[in-house]
Amino acid sequence: MAVALACACAVFGVVLTQSWREYNAFNERRVSADAHLQALQQQNAEQQTYLTELLNNPDMIERATRERLGYSREGELIFKFRE
Repeated sequence: MAVALACACAVFGVVLTQSWREYNAFNERRVSADAHLQALQQQNAEQQTYLTELLNNPDMIERATRERLGYSREGELIFKFRE
């Protein structure tokens, strides 16, 4: 009877240890995923702010058009320098 109880305790200990390791691994993945999610939410908020500004501010539209597309006003000269 004592041997059976010792074997049961050993099996229970192994299962408990394995479950604890799996829990810790899962918890680490969750913390990492939460940090990644928070970074993505911050990036999304910044992009939403930029988009709102771009849609509602004519000066921002002009600046973005000049910077990204290289447009200019009539009569303006654009100088491009190699970096």
